[in-house]
Amino acid sequence: MTTNPQVPERDPSVAEPVNLLELVAIQLRFRRTVVGWTVGCAVVIASWTLLGPRVWTATASFVPQSVPAQAASQFSALAGRFGLSLGSVDAGQSPEFYAQLVRTDRILRFVALDTFRLVDTTGLLARGTVVGDLAELLKVEDTASDLRVHDAIKWLREDALRVSVENETGVVRLAVSTEWPDVSVQIASQIVDLVHRFNLDQRQTQARSEREFIEERLAEARNELAAAENELAEFLRNNRSFQNSPALAFEHDRRQREVMLRQEIYATLAQSYEEARISEVRNTPVLTVIEEALLSVEPARRRLALKGMLGLVMGAIIGAGVAYLQEYMRRQRQAGTADYEMVAGLWRETTRPFRFGRGRKAVDS
Repeated sequence: MTTNPQVPERDPSVAEPVNLLELVAIQLRFRRTVVGWTVGCAVVIASWTLLGPRVWTATASFVPQSVPAQAASQFSALAGRFGLSLGSVDAGQSPEFYAQLVRTDRILRFVALDTFRLVDTTGLLARGTVVGDLAELLKVEDTASDLRVHDAIKWLREDALRVSVENETGVVRLAVSTEWPDVSVQIASQIVDLVHRFNLDQRQTQARSEREFIEERLAEARNELAAAENELAEFLRNNRSFQNSPALAFEHDRRQREVMLRQEIYATLAQSYEEARISEVRNTPVLTVIEEALLSVEPARRRLALKGMLGLVMGAIIGAGVAYLQEYMRRQRQAGTADYEMVAGLWRETTRPFRFGRGRKAVDS
């Protein structure tokens, strides 16, 4: 006599594990939820894309000019003659330096504080003509001036401005994207102008430091030359026939060489001093603008198809998660677990104020 093997009874308080087929069955069972979330997310993202403002991009590019090698090394060579090591004196920096400079608060603060005049020709602003800084255009709600400027700078750095560097040519390219065409062009033009002014101020400041150093050293060299010449003149007065004495002739040659050396140093310093004075007041452009700020012919593409696909994928993932959560709660409800009863009780207690009408009808009946 054979007996059937005993199958252990499943504890109803323990949820069964879900395999792949059950996952598919869950999605099919709650297909309305999955489809609803999928279509809903795609519609929301597509509507947000279509109803959002169009973005206009203005681009500009420039390349920094470097100081000629002879002019750049002249001051270093002169300082090295006196035992000083001043490093590189070239004010021209690498393109990467200017790419970082464009994004600094020193540049963007001037842009944020500038005044823009915007005429609403499309009716999107519903404010007519707006005259103010970027915080006014962006309708920043902060009342403190520092916070308003900080928000405008943050918007410029993170949302509106893009900077890139071409490694082969050293060209710095920047693009400014806003919903206002004129503002995009103004910001791009102003950034290029601010970088030019910064570079010019940097060069003039360095030239001023060089001029002050050379001026001080020139005065010392003048005194040293005068002292050497006085010593030579005194020697000649006291030794009129020094040629007949080898010792005196040697002393005369030594002092003569000292005078010639001091004269050479003084002449070099005098020439460098004049060049430093010219560089200090020179205002020639130090940036080569490759492309002025130009506005794109058409606004930036909305990429509706790509964003719609992303909305479908995101909605499908959310819908699948909600479906699995519903199935899990259904199984817990069937099992009648203590955790489910606790959650259900808390949910009824929480939603009781929102079911006032339903409760009132129940009492009346």
